[in-house]
Amino acid sequence: MTPSFLSSPAPARRSASVPGLLTSEERSEAAFLTLDGDGFIRDCDAAAEELFKYRRSELVGQQIALLLPELAGSRLLEKGQPNPHLRHRCRIGREFRALAKDGEAFVGKLFLNLLDGSGHARLTLVFCPTALAGEYDRSGQERAH
Repeated sequence: MTPSFLSSPAPARRSASVPGLLTSEERSEAAFLTLDGDGFIRDCDAAAEELFKYRRSELVGQQIALLLPELAGSRLLEKGQPNPHLRHRCRIGREFRALAKDGEAFVGKLFLNLLDGSGHARLTLVFCPTALAGEYDRSGQERAH
């Protein structure tokens, strides 16, 4: 299953002025994931499956760094709240690099919020892709074509 923004869209869909820039239709492919406080994926929606090219059963139980390598080793929670440094980076619109199962890389905006105050430390993570970034292997090295 190929996400619409990663497939070969008609030339009219791409921005003529900025190669690799996604149109508003393509950017609407937001992926929703539920994480525990340690960054393990507990659930995801169909858009996340399509965007990252993993089945839900492959994602549940995996570290979020599988999809967002920049988050490797990051503490998502501090004192029961989303990490303030990470939350700040999200709020100022910093783009994060993401990797799909096939190594396709793309960048997008990240939104991180506490899902509830039940003490279970569940977080919602919303990833909204904004641009293609090439192909990378899991170590973050760009693949030769």
